[in-house]
Amino acid sequence: MMRHQLGLNCLGFYEEAVGTLSGLTIDQGFLIVQISKMILALPLEMESKLRTLIGTRIGILHTDMAGKEYLVRIIVEEKSSAFDLIDVVDLTKPKAQQEKASA
Repeated sequence: MMRHQLGLNCLGFYEEAVGTLSGLTIDQGFLIVQISKMILALPLEMESKLRTLIGTRIGILHTDMAGKEYLVRIIVEEKSSAFDLIDVVDLTKPKAQQEKASA
């Protein structure tokens, strides 16, 4: 996380803030959002999109892509993990050995 010259916290490129959006205000020309315990400064144009997500668990990713500087995603909690772990050893084996191991 970077610190803006006005003393506000900002996301660096490809940093993501994840948590429950609990509030937002406007200060010093920035949209100030609280995501869990983090307080971040974001562009004002994000206000209408984020205001509808107050109380929702979200992720905000800062990118270097023109027109998509900040990507917002809603995080849906499930009882099981959303990701399957992959054994790194299997990725280094030839495909024939992988098929034998899984049989």
